[in-house]
Amino acid sequence: MTASEGGKNQEGNPSASTHGSSEGERSKQRLSGETIRWRAQLRAVIDSIPDLISVKNRDGVYWLCNRAFSRYVGVEPRLVVGRTDAELFDEEEARRRSELDREVLDGQETLRSESWKESADGGRALFDTLGAPFYSLEGELLGLIAISRDITERHRFEEELRRARDELSEQYEQLKELEALRDSLTHMIVHDLRNPVTGIIAWLKMAQETDPDAPAEESERYVARALWNASMLAQMINGVLDVSKMEAGDMELDIRVHDIAETSRAALDSLGGLIPDRDVEVESDEEVRAAYDEPLVTRVIANLVANALWFTPHDGSVRVVVRKGEDGFARVEVRDTGEGIPAEYHEKIFEKFGRVGQDARQVRLPTGLGLAFCKMVLDAHGGSIGVVSQVEEGSTFWFELPDGS
Repeated sequence: MTASEGGKNQEGNPSASTHGSSEGERSKQRLSGETIRWRAQLRAVIDSIPDLISVKNRDGVYWLCNRAFSRYVGVEPRLVVGRTDAELFDEEEARRRSELDREVLDGQETLRSESWKESADGGRALFDTLGAPFYSLEGELLGLIAISRDITERHRFEEELRRARDELSEQYEQLKELEALRDSLTHMIVHDLRNPVTGIIAWLKMAQETDPDAPAEESERYVARALWNASMLAQMINGVLDVSKMEAGDMELDIRVHDIAETSRAALDSLGGLIPDRDVEVESDEEVRAAYDEPLVTRVIANLVANALWFTPHDGSVRVVVRKGEDGFARVEVRDTGEGIPAEYHEKIFEKFGRVGQDARQVRLPTGLGLAFCKMVLDAHGGSIGVVSQVEEGSTFWFELPDGS
């Protein structure tokens, strides 16, 4: 075969070019099919992500979003593409988003922010949003991608955790205060109990060492003083026990109508060794009746009188004045000529452990928990209690009870 024949066959054979063309078309079709599959797979992946994903160009026009974002704005994904924030959100939200986008694009850096947002269905959620610029292969800035994660539950959990931490911290501080209070209370009670115990021992020792030939009155006086201290010790112990019973609700009130002047005299009789050589009297010009639990109110009056005796010089006086008060209340006043109480302590002394933490002046205050018990009893009766006092001018402790009508 000649060269001319071969050339003719190459140039004149149309099957060669047709075959190459068909192969190119099939290659393009294969690439197109693969591209479609990859796009579909990418779409499936993006739509499966629960975070809100959106892509915008530099002009703020949406190029892409996933189904979570479309549900959030209430618009189908294909209808989001080509729109702007002004077309999808209210004016305030659109302006906020535009400002954030501008920060990302101008700074060409990734920014993170948290904000509360309302969705199309009216729900409100806290989103943690990450905004980042993206570029072409040549490095040209094309736009930004935003990914927003709903952190409402996490925020709620963190808030609950913070509140729990604050509560634990507060409880810890209270526990430390109670620990310090317990130590102070223990010191206070031991100190208060030590005085009458020391007195009992001292007076009984003096009575024991009295000359057998000395007049009997001398040893009797020592024994009387020992009994006085023993009675004061009993009052302190009863005060602690009474407060515990009142707090535990173990005391039931037996409310009946009584003559409170007679109850006051019975209270003085209950003090035994505290009274004999002291100037203590009940003053009442008329019968004053009131409704109360007599044993409890007797203890109240006994506590007030015992405190008055404790802080009143031996040559001083204590008066229990019974009269009708205002608004139909029966009023009892325990007046003494003792040391008096500074004004800043007038309310504090009725608190449980009210003496704990007193200032450096070491002001002498009523002992134990007796006054706290008195207030509990008066509160339970619907009455009231208070004190009028000035330093070095004595004190008047008073309480009022509803009358017997």
